[in-house]
Amino acid sequence: MQKLCKYRFYWYELDPALKVGEVTALSCIQDSNPLEIHSGFISGIPIVNVNCKILSIYHPELGYLEDIDTAGLEYCLTLTDGRKLKVEAEEEPGKVYSFPIQPKAWDFQVLIEKIEK
Repeated sequence: MQKLCKYRFYWYELDPALKVGEVTALSCIQDSNPLEIHSGFISGIPIVNVNCKILSIYHPELGYLEDIDTAGLEYCLTLTDGRKLKVEAEEEPGKVYSFPIQPKAWDFQVLIEKIEK
């Protein structure tokens, strides 16, 4: 079953990395609608683990992405055309370096296929 999820950055290496085609277990906020992928920043709320395959990652200003690497002080986003952009994740969260687009928000739509184990 395919499901559209909400994913937003909370910065400071708290966000899970995502890659199209990857089979993974995502922590999501229980009973959220649409299902929201959990960040390490949010605490004290019920969480459910969802086994899934990531089918697509979409940002309204950037378009479709291949992956989001959240390791380190700069997040690296790879678009489907191969272009990469670096995003500050600590001192000035959300600041983009050497890229023509500076997104206004960091909300993504992630299409997953749930896998029952």
